Amino acid sequence: MPDDDRGRSLKALVAEKTALREENECLARKIAELEARLSKSSQNSLMPPSSDSPGKRAEATKIRAERRAEQKQERQAEVRRRGKQVGAPGQNLPVRENPDEIVTHEPGQCSSCEEDLSGAADEGFEARQVFDVPDPKLICTEHRSVRRRCRCGTVMAGGFPPEAKAPTSYGPKLRAATLYLLHGQHLPVERTAEAISAMLGADVSTGFVASLAGEAARGLSGFMDELRRRLRAARVIHVGETTTRCAPGSGGCTSWPTSCTRTCSPVTPARDPPLRRRACSGTSPASHGARPARDALHCTTGRPLRSALRICSATSRRSEHVGTRSGRARWSRSL
Repeated sequence: MPDDDRGRSLKALVAEKTALREENECLARKIAELEARLSKSSQNSLMPPSSDSPGKRAEATKIRAERRAEQKQERQAEVRRRGKQVGAPGQNLPVRENPDEIVTHEPGQCSSCEEDLSGAADEGFEARQVFDVPDPKLICTEHRSVRRRCRCGTVMAGGFPPEAKAPTSYGPKLRAATLYLLHGQHLPVERTAEAISAMLGADVSTGFVASLAGEAARGLSGFMDELRRRLRAARVIHVGETTTRCAPGSGGCTSWPTSCTRTCSPVTPARDPPLRRRACSGTSPASHGARPARDALHCTTGRPLRSALRICSATSRRSEHVGTRSGRARWSRSL
């Protein structure tokens, strides 16, 4: 074959190959478009559910059913079962060997022949113990101070115990129960008086309930002295301030400066700003001898920090992050 014919044949083959390649690419794009169109459904596009084919609808229903079954299994696995949880410490009501009272229940007559069983043979018993509290009843104890006259003519009288403060007064056990409801369970004064009246049968007044707080505080004088001594002996203490709600007539909220360690945490109410600034700046009497650390509070913002005062890093970083987002990080720029 001449060279010219061979060259023309090669060019024709190249042109045909190029046309076939372009046609192949065009057909591949059309197939991809058709497959994408066929794979569209209401699950993966904005098409309405009515446009789905019967096969797609059945598959979607099956998928939804399987998904709901999986979600149900997950919820059942997360829901705590009733009773004692796995790994939780057990707690039960143990049987007491020596009960305070024993009540015997005798059978009256036989259920088969109706014979009297008062003199029948004893076949043992089954015991069930019921634990309960006695009926509320105030026990009145009268203390009498006897007077004696000595030979010399002096008349001496016996001393009363501390709980006998007046001709009539409530004892320490009732006072302790009232204080527990008032400060341990945070009941209001009126509800505490109602609870004591309902549970213990003592019609105490709201004035009596309110007076117990000061009485209990005076009894903690030695404890507070020991607490202050331990704070002064600590190497590092944290000083801060928190607020709590109070009676409506006293302003709504009260600030409570705190100085604490891992084991000691006294809280003192203070409404005047100078005392709050003093407690939060590390100059309170409880901080003498220790290295105080605090977070950046609004009452000390803009004031120069003392050389002995350390900023709590974790609290400062958290506050700086929040303040930067809200545009109120003035104190962070002064550090």
